[in-house]
Formats: sequence, structure tokens, C-alpha cells
Amino acid sequence: MNNTFLTPSLIFALALSAAAQDEVVRAAERPAAFVLDAGTHAIPELVDRVATFLDRNILYNATELESAGKLRITRRTEVDAKGCWELFGSLLYHKGLAIVTLDEARGFHEVISMQGPRNREIINGAMFVKHEEVEAYANWKATPILTTVPLKNINAPMATNALRPFFAQTGSPGGGALTLGTVGNPSDILVQGFGPQVAAACRMLRLIDVGSGETDDVVQVVRLQHALAGDVAASLVATWSNRAALQAMQAQGMPPPADPVRVVPHAPLNALILTGSGPQVRDALQLIATLDAPAVAPGKHTADLARRVQEIEERLQALEGRGPRK
Repeated sequence: MNNTFLTPSLIFALALSAAAQDEVVRAAERPAAFVLDAGTHAIPELVDRVATFLDRNILYNATELESAGKLRITRRTEVDAKGCWELFGSLLYHKGLAIVTLDEARGFHEVISMQGPRNREIINGAMFVKHEEVEAYANWKATPILTTVPLKNINAPMATNALRPFFAQTGSPGGGALTLGTVGNPSDILVQGFGPQVAAACRMLRLIDVGSGETDDVVQVVRLQHALAGDVAASLVATWSNRAALQAMQAQGMPPPADPVRVVPHAPLNALILTGSGPQVRDALQLIATLDAPAVAPGKHTADLARRVQEIEERLQALEGRGPRK
């Protein structure tokens, strides 16, 4: 009688093969789409369904989740695996719940209430993401992440002061605001918060980090109330160009000076990002205040670009002691 002996390495290989086959079977049995029917859904059951569909381990305290209430869906929704995770996060965020990643590689997560006794664990459990990969988490609304962004032209305190007015008051239903700070050197800034917050802050940092390298440059972010950021930015650029031409003519043919301030519009926040010296930025703020005026009457749009430019030029001439051009 022949005896067959299995070496430890062969046993291990067979075990891996069996595990791989089990995974293939589970993937084949898994539906291609996650369906959320119209109606009322209890959150614990929703978590279990998502965990099964995505083959993840999502831990939770049933009492904590039930206290958040139920979800009312008015229309049937069908999404793929990527859309399922994003939709799941948005629904939890709506109910004041967050998803903390315990072990991404093994698929372990936990749902925690933003208003519960363990809410500090949400931010403390933020997952580190490289700044180049942050955009992939822009729709992970209930997932806290953190990153460090290297700056090339401005320093971290300057960037922090520019962004804080826009993000310090925004956050989760439980009050979790975006955190901005330094990491021990002036060339890197720390950004921590939920996925969409961090992604939005990183986008704005890319717009802000365009200084000229001068040590006296400042960055100012101005949120507009009435006019559109793109329109005002175009008006400012045209105005500075005309003003430079006038100054060049007065200097008897000398080259026009450089742009007084760099203006970059940020459409999502309807804001302008100004970069320049302190006096230059203050001068630009005066012009922006003139442009960002309410419409003359309800239902009418603001004046067209040409009229705005003319009004600013007249204001500049008045400030400089000149009368309007004939």
C-alpha cells in the first residue's frame, strides 16, 4: 500500500487554492447591483445588506444605530459596488453616522454616531491618504480621512489662515469641522475631515499655492454674495490691464507694471483667491466690494462686463485724483 505524504508547503498551497476558489464562488453568487427599494429602511438592516453585498465586515452597536431613526426612500435606486459604498456613506452621514475604517485591507469598518459618547473616535480613527489620492475619496461623505499637502509657493500658516474662514464652520451634523494645521515645518499643511471636505480643501490649496515666492505676499479668499466669481475675476483682470496702460502712458512710454494682484476664481464656493502684497490685496478688496453689489431689481441680472469695467475705471480715477476720461 502506498502512503502519500503532504509536505507543509503543499498543504499551504492547497489551502490557498481552496480559499481562492471560495472567493470566486462568493463573487459569482454576489448580485451585480445593489438595489434600494422605495420605502422605509431600518439602518441596522441596511448596514447588514451593504456588508453582505460588498463582502465587508461592518461593525455597529444596534442601539446606537436605531436611535438615529429610519431612512425614508421615495424612489428605487440601483448602484454598482463603487456607487453602493458612496451611497451608503451619504445615507449614514444624513443620519449623523460616520464610517471608521479599522482595517481597509481586510475589509473591517465600524459605524459610529457623530453625536454619541464615542464621537471622538471618529476623527481619531481618520485614515491617512496620500494627497495625490484624496480625490478618490471625494464622495466618501461619512469617512474621516487625513492628509498632508506639500506647498511650493506659500507657507502653511498663510494657507491655513486663507482656508479657515470657509471650512472652520462646516462639518458633519454632529459638528465635526475640517481641521487645518501645520506639521512642524512651513512647507506642509495638515488637512483632516470627511472625504468631501478634505477633497474641497485640497482643490483650493492647489489654487492658492501659486504665489510669486515673495516673502511679503499674502493670500486672501473672498466669498462673493451677489456677483459670480468668474465675472468679477474677468472684470478685475480687465481693470488692472487698463490701469496699467494708463500708468504706462503717464510714465511716457515706460513698460507697464506687473499685475497688482493675482486673481483666481473658485466656482464651487463662488469665491476669489487673491495673491499679492498687503496693499495690493486691500486695493483689490475695494474693487471687489464695488462689483459684488446686489441687482438693481429682483429678477434682473447684474450689469454686463463692459459696464462693470467702466464703473471700476471711473472709481480708480476718482481715487487717484483724476476726472473721468472724455
